[in-house]
Amino acid sequence: MEDVQVEVAAAVAVSSSAHSMTTQSPRMERSTAASTSTPVLAEYTERHNHEELHILKIAGAPLLNLPPSVTRALLHPLFQDTAIILICAFLTWSNATRGEHISAFLLAPSLALAAATILPQHSTSAALGGYLGMGTAAVVTSFAWLAVTALVGCALWATFIRLELFAGFSGRLGVIAFVSCNISYLLSAAVGNVRASDYVGNAGWDYVTLEVGILTVAASTLTAIATGAVRRMPGLAATALNPVAAGSAVALVLTLCILPTEYRDAASVVASIGEGSFVGMASYARLPSLGAFFLTGLLCGGVNLALVPLFGGFAGKAGFCAFLSCFLYVLGARLFRLLRQIVRSSRD
Repeated sequence: MEDVQVEVAAAVAVSSSAHSMTTQSPRMERSTAASTSTPVLAEYTERHNHEELHILKIAGAPLLNLPPSVTRALLHPLFQDTAIILICAFLTWSNATRGEHISAFLLAPSLALAAATILPQHSTSAALGGYLGMGTAAVVTSFAWLAVTALVGCALWATFIRLELFAGFSGRLGVIAFVSCNISYLLSAAVGNVRASDYVGNAGWDYVTLEVGILTVAASTLTAIATGAVRRMPGLAATALNPVAAGSAVALVLTLCILPTEYRDAASVVASIGEGSFVGMASYARLPSLGAFFLTGLLCGGVNLALVPLFGGFAGKAGFCAFLSCFLYVLGARLFRLLRQIVRSSRD
């Protein structure tokens, strides 16, 4: 009888020990994962042109030991994109409409460049948020309407990513910001917050002198070429300098060169620099050479001048001009190739 009791006690002790080891194993696994975290080179999809780039990330690091459901929610790309877009939009808009301590043309590319350095896979979201926040107080009248604009932008961005709409086109992010701002303005007009008669604007070309026109076209053209050239520099691809980062860096440097001069038409030149940087973000499938960047930048300056009286103060207008110019170039290039084939076939 005593032998049986001893055997039962031993079995219970073994079971208790096994249970203790089982309950402690998750903590042991987490501590092991944390201790074995190492930097690794991984790939991510850059979502302006949908191209594969490299990123240095920490493998095996736990997310603050949060519950699995919270971790999954925080790591979901849609949640992260929405949070980044909202933060960057609010930072840019509040700065521009509450005293403008920093020019929006400086803050927006700075946010995109900072995100490209810290979170490269979310640089496009940061850039989009900055562009959404560039609407003036006359168009986006309050934080509430900014939130509406940003949330519409988030929905459009998710749709553009999923369907890969206009992938590789210049000004893709600007189109999203421009459409979002238009939708928000129309909703605001519907409830009587703004006047519908001011929708497209009533400005003219009065301030567009010959000097301003030349500088506008020159700034957009040179910036487009500079951005395209930077992206083609040897070694930059290995450091994952994506098109949004390259365009933001070039725009930031050139803007810092222009603003301190206190030139009377500096705002027009800086806006054209932004347009040129958007042109330079196009994929090489759309703009395959520096000559293509040159022609598209030239077109962008012309489109900008043509749309001067319309949509003043709307977020994303510069990107929309870049998109139109890229679309016209791609369409013109295809028509030219088609005509050349027809001519060649007629000769044969």
